[in-house]
Amino acid sequence: MVIHSYNRYISAILFSEIFGSTIFILMFIFYITGEYHGITERRFYPGQLHRKV
Repeated sequence: MVIHSYNRYISAILFSEIFGSTIFILMFIFYITGEYHGITERRFYPGQLHRKV
């Protein structure tokens, strides 16, 4: 039982590391292409975008 929970803990850490690295790579690509800035503007500042337009 203890070994089983330990294995689940390790698998969770591995999954989080893989998931985090993929998100980091996606954010890096979005930052380079300039799409990340547009996504954050649309997501967090909809009012400012409407005022600009």
